[in-house]
Amino acid sequence: MHLEDFPMDAHACPLKFGSYAYTNNEVVYIWTADDEKSVSVAPDGSRLNQYDLLGHVIGKETISSSTGEYVVMTTYFHLKRKIGYFVIQTYLPCIMTVILSQVSFWLNRESVPARTVFGELSFRLFTNAQMCSTSNPANNTSSVKLLFTL
Repeated sequence: MHLEDFPMDAHACPLKFGSYAYTNNEVVYIWTADDEKSVSVAPDGSRLNQYDLLGHVIGKETISSSTGEYVVMTTYFHLKRKIGYFVIQTYLPCIMTVILSQVSFWLNRESVPARTVFGELSFRLFTNAQMCSTSNPANNTSSVKLLFTL
Protein backbone atom coordinates (compact mmCIF):
# COMPACT_ATOMS: atom_id res chain seq x y z
CA MET A 1 0.00 0.00 0.00
CA HIS A 2 1.17 3.48 -0.84
CA LEU A 3 -0.23 5.94 1.68
CA GLU A 4 1.23 9.16 0.27
CA ASP A 5 -2.25 10.46 -0.64
CA PHE A 6 -4.01 9.18 2.50
CA PRO A 7 -7.02 9.59 3.05
CA MET A 8 -7.71 10.28 -0.65
CA ASP A 9 -5.85 7.25 -1.97
CA ALA A 10 -6.70 4.31 -4.20
CA HIS A 11 -5.44 0.73 -4.10
CA ALA A 12 -5.29 -2.33 -6.34
CA CYS A 13 -5.72 -5.46 -4.23
CA PRO A 14 -4.65 -8.71 -5.92
CA LEU A 15 -6.36 -12.06 -5.50
CA LYS A 16 -4.16 -14.85 -6.89
CA PHE A 17 -4.98 -18.52 -7.55
CA GLY A 18 -2.36 -21.03 -8.51
CA SER A 19 -0.34 -24.02 -7.48
CA TYR A 20 3.37 -24.30 -6.92
CA ALA A 21 3.04 -28.06 -6.39
CA TYR A 22 1.96 -28.87 -9.96
CA THR A 23 3.57 -27.50 -13.11
CA ASN A 24 1.85 -26.64 -16.41
CA ASN A 25 2.47 -30.19 -17.60
CA GLU A 26 0.31 -31.56 -14.76
CA VAL A 27 -2.37 -28.89 -14.15
CA VAL A 28 -3.51 -26.03 -16.38
CA TYR A 29 -5.65 -23.29 -14.84
CA ILE A 30 -8.11 -21.43 -17.09
CA TRP A 31 -10.98 -19.05 -16.44
CA THR A 32 -14.39 -20.74 -16.79
CA ALA A 33 -15.74 -18.01 -19.08
CA ASP A 34 -14.04 -15.20 -20.93
CA ASP A 35 -12.01 -12.77 -18.85
CA GLU A 36 -14.86 -10.33 -18.22
CA LYS A 37 -17.42 -12.90 -17.04
CA SER A 38 -15.19 -15.17 -14.94
CA VAL A 39 -15.19 -12.87 -11.89
CA SER A 40 -18.43 -11.14 -11.02
CA VAL A 41 -19.19 -8.63 -8.31
CA ALA A 42 -22.63 -8.07 -6.81
CA PRO A 43 -24.62 -5.29 -8.55
CA ASP A 44 -24.56 -3.10 -5.44
CA GLY A 45 -20.77 -3.43 -5.32
CA SER A 46 -18.97 -4.06 -2.10
CA ARG A 47 -20.26 -3.26 1.35
CA LEU A 48 -17.03 -1.79 2.66
CA ASN A 49 -17.26 1.14 5.05
CA GLN A 50 -14.02 2.76 3.98
CA TYR A 51 -13.78 1.96 0.25
CA ASP A 52 -15.65 2.16 -3.04
CA LEU A 53 -15.09 -0.67 -5.51
CA LEU A 54 -14.17 0.93 -8.84
CA GLY A 55 -13.78 -2.30 -10.81
CA HIS A 56 -11.59 -5.31 -11.34
CA VAL A 57 -9.04 -6.55 -13.86
CA ILE A 58 -8.45 -10.22 -14.65
CA GLY A 59 -5.17 -11.68 -15.81
CA LYS A 60 -3.02 -14.79 -16.05
CA GLU A 61 0.70 -15.04 -15.28
CA THR A 62 3.22 -17.75 -16.02
CA ILE A 63 5.96 -18.02 -13.42
CA SER A 64 9.16 -19.85 -14.31
CA SER A 65 11.39 -21.40 -11.67
CA SER A 66 14.02 -24.12 -11.50
CA THR A 67 11.31 -26.78 -11.02
CA GLY A 68 9.16 -25.74 -13.99
CA GLU A 69 6.53 -23.27 -15.16
CA TYR A 70 3.42 -22.49 -13.13
CA VAL A 71 0.21 -20.67 -14.07
CA VAL A 72 -1.20 -18.11 -11.61
CA MET A 73 -4.67 -16.64 -12.16
CA THR A 74 -4.86 -13.05 -10.90
CA THR A 75 -7.68 -10.60 -10.26
CA TYR A 76 -6.96 -7.03 -9.17
CA PHE A 77 -9.77 -5.23 -7.34
CA HIS A 78 -9.44 -1.45 -7.65
CA LEU A 79 -10.57 0.37 -4.50
CA LYS A 80 -10.85 4.06 -3.70
CA ARG A 81 -11.07 5.27 -0.11
CA LYS A 82 -14.23 7.12 0.92
CA ILE A 83 -13.29 10.49 2.36
CA GLY A 84 -16.60 10.86 4.25
CA TYR A 85 -15.92 7.88 6.50
CA PHE A 86 -12.51 9.23 7.46
CA VAL A 87 -13.87 12.74 8.07
CA ILE A 88 -16.57 11.45 10.40
CA GLN A 89 -14.30 9.00 12.24
CA THR A 90 -11.19 11.18 12.63
CA TYR A 91 -11.46 14.83 11.61
CA LEU A 92 -14.76 15.71 13.32
CA PRO A 93 -13.83 14.22 16.73
CA CYS A 94 -10.47 16.01 16.62
CA ILE A 95 -12.09 19.32 15.66
CA MET A 96 -14.69 18.92 18.41
CA THR A 97 -11.97 18.17 20.97
CA VAL A 98 -10.05 21.32 20.04
CA ILE A 99 -13.20 23.48 20.12
CA LEU A 100 -14.27 22.12 23.51
CA SER A 101 -10.82 22.63 24.95
CA GLN A 102 -10.91 26.27 23.83
CA VAL A 103 -14.34 26.91 25.38
CA SER A 104 -12.86 26.57 28.88
CA PHE A 105 -10.71 29.65 28.16
CA TRP A 106 -13.84 31.74 27.57
CA LEU A 107 -15.01 31.15 31.13
CA ASN A 108 -14.04 33.60 33.86
CA ARG A 109 -10.60 33.05 35.31
CA GLU A 110 -12.06 33.27 38.81
CA SER A 111 -14.61 30.48 38.25
CA VAL A 112 -12.22 27.60 38.84
CA PRO A 113 -14.94 25.01 39.70
CA ALA A 114 -16.77 25.66 36.43
CA ARG A 115 -13.59 25.32 34.39
CA THR A 116 -12.62 22.14 36.24
CA VAL A 117 -16.02 20.53 35.77
CA PHE A 118 -16.11 21.56 32.11
CA GLY A 119 -12.62 20.16 31.49
CA GLU A 120 -13.40 16.87 33.22
CA LEU A 121 -16.73 16.53 31.42
CA SER A 122 -15.19 17.07 27.99
CA PHE A 123 -12.37 14.64 28.80
CA ARG A 124 -14.82 11.93 29.92
CA LEU A 125 -17.07 12.53 26.91
CA PHE A 126 -14.31 12.00 24.37
CA THR A 127 -12.73 9.13 26.30
CA ASN A 128 -16.11 7.39 26.33
CA ALA A 129 -16.62 8.11 22.63
CA GLN A 130 -13.19 6.69 21.77
CA MET A 131 -13.73 3.58 23.91
CA CYS A 132 -17.12 2.92 22.31
CA SER A 133 -15.80 3.26 18.78
CA THR A 134 -12.76 1.00 19.32
CA SER A 135 -14.17 -1.55 21.77
CA ASN A 136 -15.12 -4.00 19.03
CA PRO A 137 -12.98 -3.81 15.88
CA ALA A 138 -15.55 -5.81 13.89
CA ASN A 139 -18.24 -3.24 14.73
CA ASN A 140 -17.52 -0.06 12.79
CA THR A 141 -20.12 2.18 14.42
CA SER A 142 -19.92 5.70 13.10
CA SER A 143 -19.46 8.71 15.34
CA VAL A 144 -22.78 10.08 14.15
CA LYS A 145 -24.61 7.14 15.73
CA LEU A 146 -22.49 7.56 18.85
CA LEU A 147 -23.44 11.24 19.20
CA PHE A 148 -27.15 10.42 19.03
CA THR A 149 -26.76 7.84 21.81
CA LEU A 150 -25.04 10.27 24.21
